[in-house]
Amino acid sequence: MTLGDLTSALSREMPEVLRWGGALARRIRGFNISLPGKTSGSHLTDALTLADISVQELLVGALRDRDTVFREARIEAEEENGDLHLFADDAPWTIALDPIDGTRQYRDQTGDGYAVMLSLRTRDTLHYSLVYLPEMGPAGTWVEAIEQTIRCGPDDPLQPARDVLDAITPVDPATRPDSPRIYLIGFQEHDSARAEDVTATGLEGVAPDDMPGSIYHSWPTAASAAR
Repeated sequence: MTLGDLTSALSREMPEVLRWGGALARRIRGFNISLPGKTSGSHLTDALTLADISVQELLVGALRDRDTVFREARIEAEEENGDLHLFADDAPWTIALDPIDGTRQYRDQTGDGYAVMLSLRTRDTLHYSLVYLPEMGPAGTWVEAIEQTIRCGPDDPLQPARDVLDAITPVDPATRPDSPRIYLIGFQEHDSARAEDVTATGLEGVAPDDMPGSIYHSWPTAASAAR
């Protein structure tokens, strides 16, 4: 298996699965779905809902069943459920999943910027990213990045998900220059202070509280964001 094989399989098989996961999250959001169980100390990352568990089960199951190349990669999942043990323990490629990015906003119903996210990386770089925002726009919004090609646009549930993505005009780098914004997370109560340190260098540090939904939704430069 090559990196190209894995990237091609993800881009072919997973868009419709993320759309299904987004539909599930959108449907159950109106119920009492908050769950206990995460205790990292961060009010942003410790939010956990039934949707996180349910959508991850769907994503992991699809990766398990849809193409055998997926099981040759490592898998890093935000939650602990699903057949994670069926994937490689040691591999040069890692498939990362975040079933609900922006869980706190999703749970508290304070905005519609949450997303279902999947990415493929090696130790050195990110090679593929697929993001579906179920409630951004009339029918949801896509962000897909394959190497230097980035697509960002509305979903159309009357068309196959892959066809919708293929029809979106890629972002023209000439009209979208590099952003000075650097997203800071993982410093717990010091996130804001670390963001200020970055800003002091001449860049623009951004703390998690300034981006309450998915990081792909919260800024105009979302399509070039990297976690």
